[in-house]
Amino acid sequence: MTKQLIYYSLLFLLATGCKKFVTTEPTTAVDADVIFSGDEPANVALIGLYAKMVQEFGLMNGYPSLYGGQYADELQPLLPQSSDLPFFHNELSADERVVRGVWSTAYNQINHANQTIEKIAQSEGMTEKGRRQLTAEAKFIRGIYYFYLINLFGEVPLILTSRYQETQQVKRVPITQVYQQIEQDLQEAVAGLPEAWPVYPITGAVPIRATKYAAMTLLARVHLYRGNWQQAIQQCDAVIDAKKFKLATDPNEAFRMSSPEIIFALQPTSEEYNTAEGHFFVYQPAIMPDGPAYVLTDSLVKAFEPADKRFIAWAKPAMVENKRVYAPDKYEVYDGEQLIEVSLVVRLAEVYLIRAEAYAQADNAPLALADLNTIRQRAALPALNTVEGKPALLRAVEQERRIELFGEWGHRWLDLCRWPSQLYPSNPGRSRADDILGNFPGKIWAPWKKRWPIPADEIAKLPALAQNEGYD
Repeated sequence: MTKQLIYYSLLFLLATGCKKFVTTEPTTAVDADVIFSGDEPANVALIGLYAKMVQEFGLMNGYPSLYGGQYADELQPLLPQSSDLPFFHNELSADERVVRGVWSTAYNQINHANQTIEKIAQSEGMTEKGRRQLTAEAKFIRGIYYFYLINLFGEVPLILTSRYQETQQVKRVPITQVYQQIEQDLQEAVAGLPEAWPVYPITGAVPIRATKYAAMTLLARVHLYRGNWQQAIQQCDAVIDAKKFKLATDPNEAFRMSSPEIIFALQPTSEEYNTAEGHFFVYQPAIMPDGPAYVLTDSLVKAFEPADKRFIAWAKPAMVENKRVYAPDKYEVYDGEQLIEVSLVVRLAEVYLIRAEAYAQADNAPLALADLNTIRQRAALPALNTVEGKPALLRAVEQERRIELFGEWGHRWLDLCRWPSQLYPSNPGRSRADDILGNFPGKIWAPWKKRWPIPADEIAKLPALAQNEGYD
């Protein structure tokens, strides 16, 4: 790859990406036909998409882990920044800076993906193989952004074009319609993406670009969220049976760049830190005399079973005002220019947990327990041999997801929102979030808060968007 091609790809991204994609007209700084004149320059443009995803903190770089963890019952800020307390207290406003950033960067990247898909379709110099693979990759990126948008905001605009005049007529569409598009994008990604990309300098064989297995895993997650149990199981079977990945033998190894369970990761681009999560969470006593910035809530600490190796590996103790607290410690690198860690987006442990939950919902308790025990065995915990009924089995699934996936990509928050209430079973509008957060210390909770507000400045420019309940 030449410096000129990299320069062109970055200019393309700058030209087509706006801070307020939905409401700002793009400009053109370079002829995109040059970038998509062949497979090699188009490939560089796709690499540029990944670079933009982690160029700054945002939806694909730390925010779901940090703010999703605080909005749920995982994390508590000890040294809160101005943006922390609204999330920890569940008191968001439509003017909240982080919410605006999540929305605008997501649609900015969706714009990049749409532009890429369009330009590849128009290219006369690309091979059919290159066209198919890179289109599939762009659709994977578009799909993962829409997945997080609908699970944070509910109904959102579904934009599948970069044509400015069309994007100015947008309105929010039903979640089912967005999910249908996500499924279509991911199915095309499964069909078009390779099983692996070439080995890259520095990161080696670490999958830092989306592959067929990354698309399968995300598609399995989508099916799980939608209640398509058998389809979720089928996608998980395909990933597990391929035997391309295996659980790290020790939790300490799970988040290192050498981890065998990485299905898809993002390579950091900042010279100041490796991963956003490491920069947010790693506790360094020598330079942090007041203690960790963020700690596990007492509720999460108490949820760990005795002798769970994950607690030993992933929770770093500290003494703050004569109280022992624990900082998230899945990543080990706080800062530094040397690339030692990458940001794990999907890993094999989640695949087992998706399949376990789908088996449980499909009334196949033995296979659900087998998958849960695969995760528990790595943590040196005793096997679950039997459970008394489906509700108990689903509680076991919740327990393992809570422990295994804490501090990662807002999994706990999304789980609490999608699971039905156990305390209000006759009210289909209630969720596990109502059960857990309604009486949680420091929370100011109401059922409508499971959706984040649409940014006020977007609604001011596009009134058809409409605001979520409770934020008017």
